[in-house]
Amino acid sequence: MAQNLTNQDWRSLAAQASTEQDSARLTSLVTELCRSLDERQKTPRFQRQEENQESQSKSRLTLAARRSS
Repeated sequence: MAQNLTNQDWRSLAAQASTEQDSARLTSLVTELCRSLDERQKTPRFQRQEENQESQSKSRLTLAARRSS
């Protein structure tokens, strides 16, 4: 559930930043967006997703190399 709130948080901040006209408020929103994304990267779920993506990429490269041989 906390992960879901984090996802919702950064998406909401990104949406607000995309339409913000005031430069001071935009700076504040972007700072908060960066903080939120940094926190998201620290979560075990996000780290596992990155590991899975790396593993899948390696598998695809290996498969492509075998096919070209």
